[in-house]
Amino acid sequence: MQKNTFEMEGIEPNQNIYDNTAFYENYIALRKQSNGLNNALENPHFKKLLPEVKEKDILDLGCGFGKASYEYIQGGAKKVVAVDISENMVQHARENYAAPNLSYCISPIQEYDYPENAFDVVVSSLCFHYIEDYKTLIQNIKRTLRPGGVLLFSQEHPYTLANIEKTSWQQDANGDKKHWIVDNYHEEGARRHDWFVEDVLKYHRTLENIINTLIKHGFLIDHLGEPFALPAFEKDAPELKDERRRPPFLFVRCRKP
Repeated sequence: MQKNTFEMEGIEPNQNIYDNTAFYENYIALRKQSNGLNNALENPHFKKLLPEVKEKDILDLGCGFGKASYEYIQGGAKKVVAVDISENMVQHARENYAAPNLSYCISPIQEYDYPENAFDVVVSSLCFHYIEDYKTLIQNIKRTLRPGGVLLFSQEHPYTLANIEKTSWQQDANGDKKHWIVDNYHEEGARRHDWFVEDVLKYHRTLENIINTLIKHGFLIDHLGEPFALPAFEKDAPELKDERRRPPFLFVRCRKP
């Protein structure tokens, strides 16, 4: 893949930030916060869009610490294969969310050996924005899904990733947020963001690219979501209302014919 002007030299495309000790510890602490974006927005919307899992074979890409994978088994899934690049995450998952017919695999999802026609459902929560070669990933997912199988994924919204600067909220003299900066939108490629540690590597691609790649590979899209936090969480944490000013996450659900 040809590098564009915003891709950085000397950075591995499969950055394994979750095995950085400082990042991992801060991330686990964040996930324990009840009013964080995962609990207030991403998790409930993902569950709302989740297809039937009972008696299904499921592939969970970027499974993290395994809670969702475990819940699919609890919901009656026949088998779950959960893949993640991070040894820290998979170790946590095996220690806390082990179950019959639930297997964990330590691997970048780009390098996982996708068996043909093996799964009824492929899910991925907040992982695709770490992937450089999105086209090949979609090809692999299509191959591993059975006819009629469903792909459901969430990722950071392209509007949140577009700006090459690390600070995207423009603030006034009092430090109040004026607006979110969307810049360099059509310059796809790598972005460095400071999140717990410096230079967390993510990849920006346009909404057009995300959706049209699915269409070109034959997927039938039945839902595109840009939700905000549940009102109950906004009431307890008013700062979450800022997430209505720009969409933090993108959700896509589609089906292989």
